[in-house]
Amino acid sequence: MSKKENIKLVSPEDIDFNPNNPRGQDYEDKDSIALEESIRQYGVMVPLIVYENDKKGRPYILLDGERRLRAAQKVKTGSVPIHILDIKRDKNEGLKRMFQIHMLREQWEPMAQAQALKFYVDLIKKDNKSIADMEVTNKISEITKMDKKTVEDRLRLLRFDKDTQEKVLENKIDDSYLVQIEQNFVEQLDKNVSRNFFRDYSKDEIRKKLIEKAEKGLLGTTRAFFWVPDAIMTCKKLNKIEIFASSAKKLIEDIEYTVEDLKNDLAKKVQIQTLTGKVTSRGLIKNINKLCSQLSEFDMSKESNKKKKDGIVLFLKKLRDAIDQIIKNG
Repeated sequence: MSKKENIKLVSPEDIDFNPNNPRGQDYEDKDSIALEESIRQYGVMVPLIVYENDKKGRPYILLDGERRLRAAQKVKTGSVPIHILDIKRDKNEGLKRMFQIHMLREQWEPMAQAQALKFYVDLIKKDNKSIADMEVTNKISEITKMDKKTVEDRLRLLRFDKDTQEKVLENKIDDSYLVQIEQNFVEQLDKNVSRNFFRDYSKDEIRKKLIEKAEKGLLGTTRAFFWVPDAIMTCKKLNKIEIFASSAKKLIEDIEYTVEDLKNDLAKKVQIQTLTGKVTSRGLIKNINKLCSQLSEFDMSKESNKKKKDGIVLFLKKLRDAIDQIIKNG
């Protein structure tokens, strides 16, 4: 990359908008109206950042200054200042510079960042269609200098349909819901439940159903699914993963069934004190006190109490399993 950079005045019509800019939609709000009035009176004060177009079309391609250029075109200003970057003439380098400019100024929301990163995903997979997701994450992290966890979360957003992505950009849905749904529910189902589960519901269908719940306010907070991975691990240890799968299906099928309902149902069906893979000492003491209370209520020698005795034996077995769980978890 050359260090040559310069500034000059050109017509707004000499500049092409960058097709890879996820914020390139034509919108109007109070800020854009104020910007138009300012440009009408004083012109564009801050240079637009561009690079030369070596293909057919207008002489320059925009890297930064989307709002200023649109406003200048709308008020029909005669010329705008441009800062020309002498960069390698390819989409990869152009998008990389655009991405870095906006990231440094923190203008892009997570979904806009995700859509900008999609170009890199497509570019990487074009050369290697079988590349693992983790390797894609590593390569993008290396190119953009974003940490790997952030890249993973941004790429999770891209798994949702275009309509959902637009709703996030329009601030109708919090992007944190999408990350939670994907990381702590869809990915966990994919790793841990039977393949038969996905014969009934595709991952896209699951995402769509849960987004509907989010829009209706039925998911609670954006951390609604944070407990799910631990709950799944607990169910697997107890050989009860099918119980989780059954309750998960209800969450997908029944629009009124909430994540809190799922949590409560699992607590009843799995019958342990918590769904985090650990049984608390307080919960264990509570169970022991309950058992002692039941034993003091009737005469164990009477035949009429046989059913109660059987119930207590079953209760003791569950208590034993709970103690085993404590030992396993240290």
